[in-house]
Amino acid sequence: MKYTTLITSRRNSFFSLVSWILMSISTTILYRYIVAAPNWAPADLALIDTIYSIIRILIFIIIIVHIVSLLFREFEHSFLADGAVIRRFLPLMKVIILGLIWIGGIFSILDGLHINTTSILTGTGIAGVLLAIASRDIITNLFGSLSILLSRTFEIGEIIRVQLRSNVAYEGLVEEITLNYTKMTRLTGEVVFIPNRLIYTETLENISRRRFYDYVYRIPFKKQSNVADIKTRMRIIESKIASYDPIEVLYDTEIPNAVDLVYKVTIMLPEENEKFDYEIRHFLMEHIFIEVSKEPSEGNKI
Repeated sequence: MKYTTLITSRRNSFFSLVSWILMSISTTILYRYIVAAPNWAPADLALIDTIYSIIRILIFIIIIVHIVSLLFREFEHSFLADGAVIRRFLPLMKVIILGLIWIGGIFSILDGLHINTTSILTGTGIAGVLLAIASRDIITNLFGSLSILLSRTFEIGEIIRVQLRSNVAYEGLVEEITLNYTKMTRLTGEVVFIPNRLIYTETLENISRRRFYDYVYRIPFKKQSNVADIKTRMRIIESKIASYDPIEVLYDTEIPNAVDLVYKVTIMLPEENEKFDYEIRHFLMEHIFIEVSKEPSEGNKI
């Protein structure tokens, strides 16, 4: 079905291109026939020349646009565009090239009408500055999308987490990357559209490319506990953990309420190790004599 649609699209584009080329030839023949007629006043001939020049430029622009669009369509479906980055850049490149063609054609028409294009360029520059100020978010999103495309920090199908400065985090599966936003499906099923400027400026974590597994344990103590006793217990825990040669161990403290103090221990291993998890939990329960609670995400791949 997709192949049939492609063939139909190619055929339509080809016939359209041929039609505009024939129209260009017909216009030239008609122009020469008209100006060959006698008794034309110089002012009338000048007007005919101007009209013909404008029509010729318009037809030429349309023919070039058709050729460029056809080339982009063929390249998009060729093996050369198999890379994900190339496929994402193609729409942007097409818009830029077609835009430049139309801008060049419009200025050629204005030149043919003897309109001062210098003043227009000056006014366009001022308007461009005002437009840039008014559309800062759009421009920032564009730069963000270009950064994502070039750096390849994540791809479609990977799971990422975006941590905002407001302490809000978005984690989910990347489904689409556009020039304005990134579409993600969260683990709970919600579809989130995050502006690329946020991904560009905020903290991004590619969970699918993590190179280690983490195990997180919370070890509660009473605030009234003896400090020396807490230090002794923590040294015992550190010695036990060190015997497994972890990549890294992170220690943090939490105060969930007025009477408890919780030590959070994050242990990072090069691979998933259920035996390690089992032994550590039982060691904490049997030798430290405290209740240990694990985070729901324990043992998840990083």
